[in-house]
Amino acid sequence: IRPVWVYGPREFHAGPYYFCKTVLQGTRLLPGCKTNKFHVVYVEDLVNAMIIAMEKRLKGIHVFTIGGYYVPTMDEFWRLFCKYLKVDMPHYTPKWLIYPVGLAMEIVYKWLGKDTSPVLTRARVYMCYANNIYNIKRAKKILNFEVKTPLEYGVRKTVKWWKLNKYL
Repeated sequence: IRPVWVYGPREFHAGPYYFCKTVLQGTRLLPGCKTNKFHVVYVEDLVNAMIIAMEKRLKGIHVFTIGGYYVPTMDEFWRLFCKYLKVDMPHYTPKWLIYPVGLAMEIVYKWLGKDTSPVLTRARVYMCYANNIYNIKRAKKILNFEVKTPLEYGVRKTVKWWKLNKYL
């Protein structure tokens, strides 16, 4: 099972949680644009796909990319988080302006001998401006898998869980 970008309660490393923390701290600028596509899947739908795959008991090796047929724009996805956080959506920074920042952060981290990656790297900058769309047809055809969770419901439930558990 190869999921597209996973989001949902208990997710702290794929981007949405960092986005929420950042906007709640008052960040007004972020990398990205309004038009790039961002393929996501809610965690419960991913688990459902895993159960379906196990119950099928297929012989041999099979690879399935799990995601929905509807692929929102990154802007649509982030705006839903802002809606349920009750904050204004930050403004997008042009790629030509943010890319050198990612490069500089990489250089500084390397120079300091850090074992971790900076929050902004050239690869992360590239991802924020690229379309992230994956082919999920095989999962539909063989597993008869379809996402059940509407995007807005999944985002709302995620933000609610983070707030209830005092992560936000």
